[in-house]
Parts: sequence; C-alpha cells; structure tokens
Amino acid sequence: MNAESLDDEAGEIGKKHQIGHLRVDTQGNTTYKGLPTNQLAEALQLGIQYSVDGLEGKPVRDVCYQDFLTVDITDFPKYGRTTPKLIPPHRFNDFTICSYAPVAFRHFREKFDIRPEDYLSIICKPFHELKNFGASGSLYYLTACDEFIIKTIQNDEAAFLKSLLPGYYMDENKNIHITVMNNLIPCRIPIHEKYDLKGLTHKRRANNEEKRKKSSTWKDLDFMEHHPNGLTLDSKTYSALAKTVQRDCQVLQSFHIMNYSFLIGVHYPNRAPDSPRNISVAGVASNHISTARLSRTMYTTPMDNNQIEFEEHKPEDDRVAKYAY
Repeated sequence: MNAESLDDEAGEIGKKHQIGHLRVDTQGNTTYKGLPTNQLAEALQLGIQYSVDGLEGKPVRDVCYQDFLTVDITDFPKYGRTTPKLIPPHRFNDFTICSYAPVAFRHFREKFDIRPEDYLSIICKPFHELKNFGASGSLYYLTACDEFIIKTIQNDEAAFLKSLLPGYYMDENKNIHITVMNNLIPCRIPIHEKYDLKGLTHKRRANNEEKRKKSSTWKDLDFMEHHPNGLTLDSKTYSALAKTVQRDCQVLQSFHIMNYSFLIGVHYPNRAPDSPRNISVAGVASNHISTARLSRTMYTTPMDNNQIEFEEHKPEDDRVAKYAY
C-alpha cells in the first residue's frame, strides 16, 4: 500500500469530508469516532507497550485453549498510577485498552521470529497516517520502516477475526477495533502499478474514480489489458510462489473464507516516479519489470520473502503460465 499524507491532498479536501466513522474538516484535520487520529495513535502505542511489557514476567509455555479466551482490560488514567503496575501520566483523557489473547499472540509472534524488543521498537516510533481510507472509512497507520500496517476495522470484520480464535469474546460496547498486519509494499520506492487480483473478470475493472487517484489499484481486467502476455518468472521463483498460494488457499478454505485477493506491486526501475501509465498503448514502457526490492521482514510466508523479478511474457516463451492469482 502506498499513500501520501493528508497535507498532500489539501487541494482535494477543500470541504468537510465524512467516510464512515472518519471525519476530515476543511483544514484536513482527521478524527475517528470523535477522537483526533494523532491522539488515537499515541494512546494505542501506550496500550501495546503496556500489554507486551506485561508478558515479560509470564513464562513461555504451550498455548492452552483458555489463552484464546483471555481479555486483559487496562485503564489508563490521565494522571497515571503506580499500582499494580506503573502507568505514566499522559496528555489524554482517561481511556481503556483491551488486549485480546495476549499469551496466544505472543506465541504467534515467536513463531514468526518477532522479538518483543523489535516489535516495541517499531510500534513505539511515530506512525505515518495514510490518506487512502477506502470505501469503508477505515483508518490506516504505517509504522517505521514500513514493517506493519495498523488498521481500524468494522464490527463485522472484528467479529469474523475473533471467530477464528476459539471462544474469542468481546464486550458489545462501542469499541475501536484494531488489527496489525504485515506490510509488503514499501513507501520508500515508487510503486508504478498496483493490482488487486481475485482470479475472476465480472466487474473486475477499476472505476473512473479509482483511475484518477495518484496511486490507483487496478483489477483483473486491467491487468489483462496492461499485461496481455502476462509476467514471466524463473522456474524456482514460480514454484515457490505457486506453493505459497496453494498453502494460503488451503488455510483460507479451511476457515470457509472466499473473499480474498492477490496483491501485486510493480516497480519500473527506469521509469520516472510520476510517469503515468498510458493504458491506450499496448504493452509497457520497458520489457523488464521487477517488484519493489523489499528488506527482509520479520515474518514471511512459506515463500521466505523471495525477491521476485518479472519479465514480459513473450509468445515464444512458454516457461510460465500467463497469470498467477
């Protein structure tokens, strides 16, 4: 995901915007459920740090069923407190953080080689607030070094994610639901094309509004138009990618999940950052395409975070199928 700051869109704001729980005033100030988004980010950082630090005294062990039911609720009074564990004063009103299944998620982080000190070092640095809210009005934060994306989610999304953990429970008060995800497309290099592929063609073309965006997300029919001969991968990379997709699909199928897609980011090394795609011209400007060069993330799919390079698929070259969804 690639997005500019709200200030970059000042010319487009011009008037008060409202998307779901998000509000953007005429000066570009953003609130979510009435809270300034910068305050929400800082409060979230305090909560995550408190929760992760609180696990230091708990022994590492196998995860039990009860661990998925645990909800740690912590009040953060404005003037702080000293017992049972120190909470420093902060500049916000009193707030409460609910940490769901902390021991279970510690286990997951360990499985992906995410050390607590590394996680907190990244989470506690200033967030970059992304401007692409999406149709749902979700709020996105990007952490330092592009390692994690933090996203607000709707009640139905939270309910579904909770259902994936045995007996996962949440109070039915008005809460802001947060999920932290791995970010695979860095902001430090230009992404010239971005595709959200589902492997079908019905209504799978970016609309005019999406095409006008500086960082458009194209769909299946757009991909077939832009790359009619597909993309060629070397056999080793193709095999690793195919195995990753197969394993991911098996997991998603086991949870009866059908609504998922394959995100592709394309970087042209020899193209100027602001060069637009001319979709009226067949083919592309260069016959060599490489994905964004990613630093190794702290967690990977079975593909082990391969650095993938693509080439335009020639008719005489039959090494690889045209499209990999």
